Amino acid sequence: MPHSREEHTPPVGYCRTTGEWFAYHQARGKSMEEHFMEFYCDHSSEHVMPRGLEETVPWEFANRPFRHHPSPFLAVICDGRIWGAKGAVITPDNKLLWDVSLEHSEQTPEQHSVFQQAHMPSVEYHAETLAVLTYTASESYFHWMLDVLPRIDLLNKSGIAIDKFVFNTSPCLPFQHQTLTALGIPPDRRIEIEAASHLRAKKLVVPSLIGYTSHYPKWAVAFLRTAFFQYTHLSDRGKRIYISRADAKHRQLTNEQQVLKLLEPYRFQTVTLSEYTVGDQIALFASADVIVAPHGANMTNLLFCHAGTKVIELFSPGYVNPIYWAISNHAGLDYYYLIGKGRRSPQNVYELSRAKEDIEVDLDQLSRMLKLAGM
Repeated sequence: MPHSREEHTPPVGYCRTTGEWFAYHQARGKSMEEHFMEFYCDHSSEHVMPRGLEETVPWEFANRPFRHHPSPFLAVICDGRIWGAKGAVITPDNKLLWDVSLEHSEQTPEQHSVFQQAHMPSVEYHAETLAVLTYTASESYFHWMLDVLPRIDLLNKSGIAIDKFVFNTSPCLPFQHQTLTALGIPPDRRIEIEAASHLRAKKLVVPSLIGYTSHYPKWAVAFLRTAFFQYTHLSDRGKRIYISRADAKHRQLTNEQQVLKLLEPYRFQTVTLSEYTVGDQIALFASADVIVAPHGANMTNLLFCHAGTKVIELFSPGYVNPIYWAISNHAGLDYYYLIGKGRRSPQNVYELSRAKEDIEVDLDQLSRMLKLAGM
């Protein structure tokens, strides 16, 4: 339970990595109650190149991103603090730990909003062991599943008894509540922080971030597949599924009705995932033999497909993101891609301004793709 409140000044400086902070104090002979643990060994992934209609694989895949996976870590920090809506982690000697406190990818440590504070809110002390599972994009289904939940695997491997888990999800969204409940973390063991939050704990247990440091490694995919295994056998196999983004704000198919007409003879079922619980989404993807879908967070559930499932991902020409290709490799899926009509981005240039562009599918190319995939 929280106890008294204390006053604190903003951090004085930062450590770029948590390991750097531990190394600094240990090199000076300080006897520390804190611990720093590493788990899965530093390694690289080998990916099977995707199949498409072009003679040359697009540069977004050919550059082979998401290959290297540094060892994830877990840090135990006595009298550590958590501040703000994004969950900045601050050490007892008042340093920001940058690598577990990111606010957005383009930011430098000096630009962190904690250094813009003239005063800090008073601190609420917890005489407990708190696990920090905050992340800058926790409200996104993809980032919640891939950047937040796999950190629980690191907590489990540490063997440390956790009293409460800290999230920057206030209020808790339905998919967050459903997944946490399935993982055995009930509401009374959750702390939801906000912009004015400032906590100090007897012990902070802080797992490393996943995508930032490890680029969504195979161990994270394996953890999720095991953690939600209970939902993967609720439906019969053999479905062919088209995932619609008709209810999304962006990246819709401009000629979706024509696409649906083309898919109709192939016995595809059209699905809008916003109508499904997380358990139902997992069961649906696990029941599929073929999935066709435009790029987007809906494809996060490829995590739960059975090995060998065929996946055809639809892209706009201005934004070909290979993340689901990498995840498909980890899950043993048969992955294909189709790039829509329009101007392609220049070689080795990510035009992020085009990330939300709608997609116009070339129907002749889609027909050829279905044949290439063995439909």
